[in-house]
Amino acid sequence: MYKDSSAVPTDNVHTNLELKARIPSLEAAAATAHHCGARFQGVLVQRDTYLRVLHGRLKIREIQDVGAELIYYIRDDRTGVKTSRYMKDPIQNVEVLKSILFQSLGILAIVNKRRHLFLYENARIHIDDVAGLGSFVEFEIVDGGQKPSEELMQLLCHTFVISDPNIVKASYSDLILAETAENST
Repeated sequence: MYKDSSAVPTDNVHTNLELKARIPSLEAAAATAHHCGARFQGVLVQRDTYLRVLHGRLKIREIQDVGAELIYYIRDDRTGVKTSRYMKDPIQNVEVLKSILFQSLGILAIVNKRRHLFLYENARIHIDDVAGLGSFVEFEIVDGGQKPSEELMQLLCHTFVISDPNIVKASYSDLILAETAENST
């Protein structure tokens, strides 16, 4: 076990600038993405199973007809644009790994979503229909593109007319847990 974060290998750690917001219409957001020149990559049906961990978030992402990957990430829980540091790896035998991790760590939350994926410069635009939560747009910007990440984020927020009241602080798993707790009282 690593005693401090400076000892953790960083070879496969990636960094994104991220923002998530509620949107009134999936169709309108997709039209905006097309209109600004984003390239449609397809529809991904995803199931993210979040596991109980001490720090950050760990999930198994299963993508229908594509495969599965293990994703670990650390991100501040605050409203607005945030930096996410993550590692991911494809899963060869998802059923075996799920069995091991579910038994050893336990399941925290399951998020089912239908994601329309668009690419624009060095940004991924996710237009998500999340079961039990509604419609969202999420921007993930990788450093190293033509525009600085912050400038591109401002452009996307302006293009999609993202306003502060619609910006989401939490992850989908946190929203699902809050919804579950609210419905059980």
